[in-house]
Amino acid sequence: MFLSVEYRQHSSNKNKQKKVHANRAWAVRACCWNGHLAVTRHLISSNGSAFFIINKQSNTSVMSGKKFFFSLLFLMMMAVLYLGIVSCGGNDEDSDIPKIVNPETLNPVGVWENGEYFISFNDENFCSAYFDIEYVDCGAYSVKDNVITCNNAYYAKQTKYNIKKMTENTLEVEIDYISLSGKARSKSMTFTKNTAIVPSVKDNSLIGKSLTYLTYFGGTTTTTWSFETYNTGTRSMKSGAASNYPLRIYYALFDNKIYYQTFKTTQQMPAIGGWEPRTRVTISKVSFGSDGTLTGIISIDE
Repeated sequence: MFLSVEYRQHSSNKNKQKKVHANRAWAVRACCWNGHLAVTRHLISSNGSAFFIINKQSNTSVMSGKKFFFSLLFLMMMAVLYLGIVSCGGNDEDSDIPKIVNPETLNPVGVWENGEYFISFNDENFCSAYFDIEYVDCGAYSVKDNVITCNNAYYAKQTKYNIKKMTENTLEVEIDYISLSGKARSKSMTFTKNTAIVPSVKDNSLIGKSLTYLTYFGGTTTTTWSFETYNTGTRSMKSGAASNYPLRIYYALFDNKIYYQTFKTTQQMPAIGGWEPRTRVTISKVSFGSDGTLTGIISIDE
């Protein structure tokens, strides 16, 4: 949008005009009289042009040069105001572009799901997540600007959740993380909020509990699961070839399911069929008795 001004000097013989058009597809007419100075803004032609006209009448009561100067100054001020209003009102289409929430009011608390994948943020700054078949996230989180950082204590790494868009029910995020192999990875995902599930907590119901059951591994023996902390545990066998090689468990508990990986506890561990470390995340359903004891761990992922 640009502005044009037309000056008209009236006399008994002729009317001189200079016109410069401005691109605007609408017309409005306003007239301001100051002495013998007339200011008019209106549509001149069908091409959508708009301009201001100054009419100065030549007669015996022509205004002084000083008065004309101040009148022209007033006109310029009005023009600036007009352009400001046009610039503010000419971008209504921008209101249709989704805006990310104000970082100061960004509140990720809740459960966000994408199929079997999820991100859980509770109101005590604890995060757990599963968004990669070989990655479990679990730890304290912090929010700065549009980035949520989860400190993964087990991996001794940080996961960055870069929020691209957040509404009441949708979360669009780009996740930056370091894989188990040490490679930097980035993954863009969209999650939907599930208000029917409670976010996971750090002081979960597995801490300090264990489960032992009979199993057959070259003979009858027992397998024991023990959970020492909110994200670590041990799986061991009482007798047989695997009895000297317990597996370390790294897990996240979410919605009564554990998402876990198993690792060697010693580098000298031989290959034992059916008892090997597994970095691919396994999902198992856990159950508890009425007294809170751990009563079952059943794989739902194999």
